[in-house]
Amino acid sequence: MPPEQRHGPAGAYEIVRDEAGNNPRLQIYAQNCVHCKTCDIKDSSQNINWVTPQGGEGPIHQGDVAQMTTTNSAGPSMRERILDAARSLLRERGYRVSMESVACRAGVAKQTLYNHFPTKDELFREIALDFSETLGNTLELANVAPTSVLTSLAVAFCHRCLNKDGLAMFRMLINDAPEQPGFSQAIYKNGIGNVIQKLTIYFANSAEFSCCQDAPAVLAETFIGMLMGIRHIKRLILVEQDEDIELSEIENFIERFMRFANPKKEEHRPCIMV
Repeated sequence: MPPEQRHGPAGAYEIVRDEAGNNPRLQIYAQNCVHCKTCDIKDSSQNINWVTPQGGEGPIHQGDVAQMTTTNSAGPSMRERILDAARSLLRERGYRVSMESVACRAGVAKQTLYNHFPTKDELFREIALDFSETLGNTLELANVAPTSVLTSLAVAFCHRCLNKDGLAMFRMLINDAPEQPGFSQAIYKNGIGNVIQKLTIYFANSAEFSCCQDAPAVLAETFIGMLMGIRHIKRLILVEQDEDIELSEIENFIERFMRFANPKKEEHRPCIMV
């Protein structure tokens, strides 16, 4: 292990390499600095001169240290970088992707990756939870009409599931499910399954749907099923291009769903998005 990675207990310094394991460079995570000054004391070359940080800049370095970089507080966090790298690799290679590949793609050391996500299953489960939490937040809008809430959810859902990246994730899950059923089940449970659970709670607590003949859980599954419809299948097998869906189309879908879900209005069958 290079000496820089022994400087201090918080992982402020790490040597990272590209995906081929080449081009080592020193990565500095200033936000990890706990101001212990161990790096200044232990650095035998005296290349580090620790001073009181200003504005979260952390230690100041002197001398010619090749390719040193500092994380930008305005950019994505380390956790976001890891999740973005894992998502892209998961779409490309499926469950077989290694943690080492994720670390290389994210530009972090393996130990940093394991500090955030101890196992590959936990990392992929977090990807699914991040997906569902993002969509679930639309259901927590206070004092907003149900039609607006459901429209926001539908827009976000279509953007995440019916675009190129979302479809690639579905194809990967279909391909890996026979060999990794536990993995696919966990992704569903923490992803779309969690969205359906949140939607169920929303329907159960909304006066607008109190007279609906269907149970809230059935209504939630019906909403997601109608929203994805035949369009999802078409895009999965490349019959239809993954173009953005017009807002007017989603608003028409919400109007049809509301009529279906509310028995006070004229009875008619659900109309699936096609």
